[in-house]
Amino acid sequence: MSYRDDRESMPSGLPYDVPGRGGAGVPFPSPQPLTPQSGPPVSGGRPTAVTLAGLCLIADIAVFVVSFALVVINQDAFVAETQRQLQQLTPDLPFDIPTFVRVTLFGMALVQLLISVVIAVFALLLMRRRRIPWILATILSWLFLIGQVVAFLSTAGTPAPEDLQAANAVGQVLTGMSILMIGVAAVALVLPSSARWFLRR
Repeated sequence: MSYRDDRESMPSGLPYDVPGRGGAGVPFPSPQPLTPQSGPPVSGGRPTAVTLAGLCLIADIAVFVVSFALVVINQDAFVAETQRQLQQLTPDLPFDIPTFVRVTLFGMALVQLLISVVIAVFALLLMRRRRIPWILATILSWLFLIGQVVAFLSTAGTPAPEDLQAANAVGQVLTGMSILMIGVAAVALVLPSSARWFLRR
């Protein structure tokens, strides 16, 4: 068999170029099926704003725990000062002033602590992308923020007696910290990135 006959008898359809048949023996890839080009990957992670809001709402519990401890430690001074102010306004009151003041102080502190715990529970649910707690946490955060700001402004210029000046200063700092954290969380929850993440199906 001549070289020409041997060359022509080689099988066709080989996955590489055969020498002498228009190629240099270099393999060539098989054709790939055409697929549509995909767009940029969509991130399904939690936005930074939601994470920041959740951490602020949870950390606010610590502020109210410290505030509550401050009230418990200085309750006698608070009761004495409040009793003095009430007696100046109305000397004859039909109820026991010390008991009334203690119940009021502890009641207000417990209500604030309860609200902060509820908002913190909502924050934990926000981390798991729950829509209804997101709406409730946003509403409560803004209402709580307005209440804290009003309380802070109403007591900021009030002079405190000498035995309560240190406690009053610490209380003002704690209230400012709470306003800052609740404010950051309230703003972060209404950002467009947060809304898109919660409303995305």
